Amino acid sequence: MQSKQIEQAFKTWAPIVQEFASKPIMDTILHKTIIDPKANGINVFPASELIFNAFKLCAYKDLKVVWVGLDPYPTAGDATGICMGISRQTAKIPPTLKVLALELLKEYPNATLDYTMHSLATQGFLMLNMALTVIEHQSRSHLTHWRPFTEFLIKKLSITNTGIIYVLLGKEAQILKSFINSDSNYIITAPHPAAEVYSGGNAGFYGCNLFLRINEIIKSQYNTQINFGQL
Repeated sequence: MQSKQIEQAFKTWAPIVQEFASKPIMDTILHKTIIDPKANGINVFPASELIFNAFKLCAYKDLKVVWVGLDPYPTAGDATGICMGISRQTAKIPPTLKVLALELLKEYPNATLDYTMHSLATQGFLMLNMALTVIEHQSRSHLTHWRPFTEFLIKKLSITNTGIIYVLLGKEAQILKSFINSDSNYIITAPHPAAEVYSGGNAGFYGCNLFLRINEIIKSQYNTQINFGQL
């Protein structure tokens, strides 16, 4: 990627990712996950202009939490570049968001989950997936391609930032744990919310107190609280 492309894609995060994004490896990733599939008539989500949306909505200076999931929704119209978030126009709520909403209600009975997840992004949450793209109907299809970028980013943040809360949801995201300096940052792990759907509600996400745990740290670090409902 050229410097101008990096600035347009990553906004305030450009200086953080410049070292990686300016190298041939980034061009290789983009070719394998976007350019080549489209040339072969394969649908990839999210839309190209939304792939780096998480970086655009969360200003680097506001970063408090790095929230990591698996990959974008592999169905048309759902993926927005925000981990687990959907667009306001989406009629059907994905199972992952239904699980998140139920857990949020248990922890904060008066809160209504913002299904776009924009309210978290604008409060300092980098809503990141392990893979930033996915082939239609093929979950995990681009995990291997994006891993070098994701690992670079987490390593870089762990070195340059302190006091960041890393929320690693699911086994794939928890691979990143070894790259985080836990002496100067916080790590919260939990099963991926979608696992509750496949396990019949026994995966362990329910009752993990994810939102309360985040706010406990936020309170101690910033003397404020995150609004996990709709803003």
